[in-house]
Amino acid sequence: MVSSTTRCSLDEDAVVWQNSGLQGRYANCFRVGYSAFEFVIDFAQAASNHQVAEVHTRIILHPAYSRTLLRLLLKSIEEYEQAHGAIHEDQA
Repeated sequence: MVSSTTRCSLDEDAVVWQNSGLQGRYANCFRVGYSAFEFVIDFAQAASNHQVAEVHTRIILHPAYSRTLLRLLLKSIEEYEQAHGAIHEDQA
């Protein structure tokens, strides 16, 4: 996995990224909700022949961090497309 873009509100030199116990989960379904105070992003996996999506991860973010996440995703997608070509949603 290429991970060239990170953003943390703490001093970058002082942040140690630890992955001990980290488990990767595949997601092909997403749900986003929000209130005046937070954004909630649910990640789920669904089989193409089922109408049930199993939610396995929920991330709750302050609105400012949601904006930061958006910028990171847009930058990463741009870098990916420069390296590998355009992403077409119908290919998923």
